[in-house]
Amino acid sequence: MHKKYLVTLTAEERAQLLDLTKKGSATARKLTRAHLLLQADDGATDQAIATALHIHRTTVERTRQRFVEGNLDGALAERPRPGAKRLLDAKQEAWLIATACSAAPKAKRAGRCNCSPMNWWPWRWWRPSPTKPSVAR
Repeated sequence: MHKKYLVTLTAEERAQLLDLTKKGSATARKLTRAHLLLQADDGATDQAIATALHIHRTTVERTRQRFVEGNLDGALAERPRPGAKRLLDAKQEAWLIATACSAAPKAKRAGRCNCSPMNWWPWRWWRPSPTKPSVAR
């Protein structure tokens, strides 16, 4: 089958890809694309590359296309993905970070704790009403 996008790497590009794969410090997707381009330059078929790297054949085709139409960096890098719009602009985000990272304000005065068991909701129902006598006369 005739390939529309043939990968031919220069000596510098091949050296860069080999260096990238030997270091192993790049992301898994970037390493997979590097291996893909090296195998494609060696003349492997799309199906053989896809089987060897455990990826889909269309991934191989798209990476070949991105390399031929663009450059090596374009083929290795991630394209921006669509996502949700930002909820805050830069000024609002700066205010939020400053507020969250600042110290808590001092209390005005130490108030009485309202944590008594008699103030809990279920006990309010059992507490006798102040207007009604608790003991019948």
